[in-house]
Amino acid sequence: MKKLFIVGLFFLIICLGLVIYGEVNDKYSINIHEITNSASKKENVKVYLNASFIGGSIKYNDINYYVIFADGVQYLVLISDKKASEINKYLLDNPMSTYKIIGITKSLPDGIEEIGIKFIKNWLDSNHNHNAEDEHNHEHNITNDDFYTYFGYVYLDTNVSDYRVIITIIVGIIGTLLTISYLIKKYQIL
Repeated sequence: MKKLFIVGLFFLIICLGLVIYGEVNDKYSINIHEITNSASKKENVKVYLNASFIGGSIKYNDINYYVIFADGVQYLVLISDKKASEINKYLLDNPMSTYKIIGITKSLPDGIEEIGIKFIKNWLDSNHNHNAEDEHNHEHNITNDDFYTYFGYVYLDTNVSDYRVIITIIVGIIGTLLTISYLIKKYQIL
């Protein structure tokens, strides 16, 4: 019977260790700016960004890649529409705050440049103040190389399963059940 308590306690200690490891690991992930600023194509690097504004989305192959601004730079981020709405609402309600988004880097899919360039041109046109006389002379000539200048070669993927969380929950449940089982047997509760 005492073994049941020791095993349960062991599982709870492992659960606590996994939680602490997760917090430390998230704390020491790097800012995506370090990857994109160096024109790196490194994949599967755990990164974060402190979102300050969602500029819209680029739909490519029926997937929405959100254009999210952080530190005055824009990034492509793969998040669910629901999460994007949640982040946008938070940022609108708290205009002086940022929203931390954590994920891993993935290479941009081939062919996204054309849609991304259209987004950039529309963005520049809608945010560029020019008078009617200059309208006919005003055109944004943006190439594929410019696309990579704006977005880098990787995007932030937040839709990656984190097995650590699932394992932590399972280990925590097992540890809790074993400990409760021991207490019920020892004190004959029930």
